[in-house]
Amino acid sequence: MPTDPKLKEEAGKKIAKANWLRAIARIEVLAVTEEAAKSSLEKHVQKIEKDERLIVYTKEFGDEIKKLTNPLPHIKEAYSQIVSLEFAAKGLESLVFFVMAYGPSSLEVIEPHKFSVDIGEAQSILTAISSMMHQFASTGAGGLLVST
Repeated sequence: MPTDPKLKEEAGKKIAKANWLRAIARIEVLAVTEEAAKSSLEKHVQKIEKDERLIVYTKEFGDEIKKLTNPLPHIKEAYSQIVSLEFAAKGLESLVFFVMAYGPSSLEVIEPHKFSVDIGEAQSILTAISSMMHQFASTGAGGLLVST
């Protein structure tokens, strides 16, 4: 889908009047079949588009689904596809949630060049990050190593 002018205009108004942020994200999916790569990335983007804290006005799927050899241990072959999204997020908290929930490979904040964060929003962001780290640690998927 090329840029949706109505959604881009709506995003621009929110950025100008409220504490919204404009960003570009790239998300990559890795799957064991070409069809799984394509369909899972499309479903992931649909989920993002339904998030009320975000206004996605441009999405560009990579033309090519790449075949990869030995992308991960114990996986001999996989397929990868990338999508680029341009969107507005309702404040820094929503942008941080986007990163934690949707796992972009990269994220670039376009505007505004300066913004402020109140103490409640900062505390909410830090609590969400702490909670996510504890979830990883409790599943054995990682955590923070503490030296004594």
